[in-house]
Amino acid sequence: AFKEGITKFLSVFYGCKALVSIPVNLFVNYPQAISFVYVFFGCRNLKEIPENLFANNPAVTTFEGTFYNCKSLKSIPEKLFAHNPNVTDFSEIFRGCSKLKKIPEKLFPNCPKVTYFCRSFQNCKALKEIPGKLFANCPNATSFDSSFSGCSTLKSIPENLFANCPKVNSSFQTFALCKSLKSIPTGLFAHNPEVTDFSGTFMDCSTLKSIPENLFANCPKVTDFSETFDGCAKLTSIPENLFANCPKVTTFGRHSRAYISGAFSNCTSLTTIPEKLFAHNPEVTNFYGTFQSCTSLKSIPENLFTNNPAVTSFAYTFAECRSLTSIPENLFANNPKVTSFYGTFWKCSALKSIPENLFANNPEVTNFAYTFIDCSSLTTIPENLFAKNPAVIYFNLTFWDCTALTSIPENLFAHNPNVISFSGTFSGCEALKSIPAGLFDNNRKVSSFSFTCTFHGCSALTGESPYTMIGDQKVHIYERQNYPEHFTAPTNSKYTFKSCTGLTDYDQIPSWK
Repeated sequence: AFKEGITKFLSVFYGCKALVSIPVNLFVNYPQAISFVYVFFGCRNLKEIPENLFANNPAVTTFEGTFYNCKSLKSIPEKLFAHNPNVTDFSEIFRGCSKLKKIPEKLFPNCPKVTYFCRSFQNCKALKEIPGKLFANCPNATSFDSSFSGCSTLKSIPENLFANCPKVNSSFQTFALCKSLKSIPTGLFAHNPEVTDFSGTFMDCSTLKSIPENLFANCPKVTDFSETFDGCAKLTSIPENLFANCPKVTTFGRHSRAYISGAFSNCTSLTTIPEKLFAHNPEVTNFYGTFQSCTSLKSIPENLFTNNPAVTSFAYTFAECRSLTSIPENLFANNPKVTSFYGTFWKCSALKSIPENLFANNPEVTNFAYTFIDCSSLTTIPENLFAKNPAVIYFNLTFWDCTALTSIPENLFAHNPNVISFSGTFSGCEALKSIPAGLFDNNRKVSSFSFTCTFHGCSALTGESPYTMIGDQKVHIYERQNYPEHFTAPTNSKYTFKSCTGLTDYDQIPSWK
């Protein structure tokens, strides 16, 4: 028996693996109880729940994680919460109940105050269907974050599942990792105009083959579509008007510590992108990794970003699009506020050329790090590629491992006076035969990370290493610290010319090799 007057039951039977049943009158003497948080968490051998277990607890407001990881639980009594009208939180209540095959349609008929269903049925791996009216009496629900994520055998979603939940504002990863889900009903979110977050909603739904064009037609307040369809490997096309009624969107991608995740990243069967996909999203600032690892994508529409003037980052947008052979010259022509092209075309190994005016209308760019890393089919670089980008400070690993590159135009960096780092810029360009003498003439502020590994592994190089004429004196980049009135002294120069033994001045290069 519990002490009299208890109002909060917290983790009471947490991890009781030997518990196989619960007395029906366990909480009958606690009508004042308001919390049953994680009470039976990890009771792995619990096989059933008495229907009237909470029948005498009308004051309860939270059932967060109550039956979390009850891995032997196969069913839920339909009237389990019939006497709990004040509940506001059902977060994680049946999370990890991996043998649960069915949810009663009237499980929440008398719970009008519920706001949170976050992770409620997450990782219920045996669950194959969801009753259509499950949330019909929950008009105040605001969050379905990860509610059914990891339900790997779930095959379909009822179209009216959220029809009576007009206040929902977040659907973060709601159906993520539902690997058996093959389709999405058109009207799934038709009655949810308050949603702002659809990030990861269908992430890793690996058998999903199509997306209804009007899926988000009634969701005008959405701001975040990061990783929404990330990992939908069977998806072959995207409807052109998918985001047509979402004018408030600000991001189509995000970067966490562990991974990059864009709206369509890792959609490996996607071959084309509709030109007007983002035509009605003028407030977008971030396309981080949006199409990363779309390995079958062969082309990009030239006007894809024409109506997105507020964009500041195209980091990793087309990274690892290994079938992409060319880039339209005006792709970024209407994006004057961009500051970062970090890794934008990283590992686009089939890319053969770069348009000279690709970045001509992006004067605020500060970061070109990793932009063309491992573009192994690229043989040349246009001389004026960065001519209109005076604010650039980073060229770290920009052309790293471009193994087919044979030459560098002399004025490539002539208009970038603020650069502070060329770390690894041409590292691994094993076919590169020479370096223009004046390549870095106008880059006199190079300091932090400076010239570390800039030409590391460029073993085919011949001729003299780059230098700047000061009067009648040649000043090689490794001699800049001796001319403080003309150059910022590089602070790091390790391995700048490592393996560049064919350079005529190789023997006189100090610790830069």
